[in-house]
Amino acid sequence: TWPDDADKRVEIWKRQYRSKISPQSLDLLWQASHEVVAVAARIFKFHLVIHNVCMVCKEAVETLEHCFFTYSHAIPLWDAIFIIIQELKHLTNRQLMYLDIPTSNKYTFNFKSIIVSEAIYTIWQARNKAVFKEETTSPETLIARFWYKIKIRLKCDKAKLNSQEFDKTWAILNLV
Repeated sequence: TWPDDADKRVEIWKRQYRSKISPQSLDLLWQASHEVVAVAARIFKFHLVIHNVCMVCKEAVETLEHCFFTYSHAIPLWDAIFIIIQELKHLTNRQLMYLDIPTSNKYTFNFKSIIVSEAIYTIWQARNKAVFKEETTSPETLIARFWYKIKIRLKCDKAKLNSQEFDKTWAILNLV
């Protein structure tokens, strides 16, 4: 849950806001951090649906944790990310959602923040497509879409990065 300490909440929001993530991802992370994302468990509390089971997999209660991290289509995406950025694997789901990512420099933090936030947003888009359009996205397609977004995003940000950092990151992503 969202920390009770006001200073910690401000720190988390500043960290999210200052990162170089897309506005859509920032908005979703803000909603997730405040636990106001319209997942089935939340909607069920307001008696707007008759059950709180995941509307896509129909196997578990649809919480933020399930939707973004333990849903069967999300797990392969996180596994692919953890292969590339192994230090993210040791963080809790809450640390990932709050972008509470320990790093040695601003560039590394921004890169990891973009990866995490775009993963969450890509999963959310696929979930909404399945719920509202009844079109499921395979895990392979989800992963391919995610890496494509990351590569496009990095190309757009190339002018803001020093060339050595960009080249190193680009080489890693081209292995995917």
